[in-house]
Amino acid sequence: MRTKVTPQRLNQALLTGINWLPHLLVLQGMWLLYSLPLITSTTASRALIETLTELRNDGLEASSKARFQQAFHQQ
Repeated sequence: MRTKVTPQRLNQALLTGINWLPHLLVLQGMWLLYSLPLITSTTASRALIETLTELRNDGLEASSKARFQQAFHQQ
């Protein structure tokens, strides 16, 4: 038996996606900027993964750019 998708659940998923979009765009730009020198591409990728994990676990309240820079400099 198929379960029905309620409009509230669909709206919540859409709003969650809309909230994530600006963070993902900022992180994509930061990763590209930090990985331009090929030597730092591994560190930039690790910082990106760490930042996405933190945003997923802690929520989207903090700045993506600040978290990425902090994670990049900790590597």
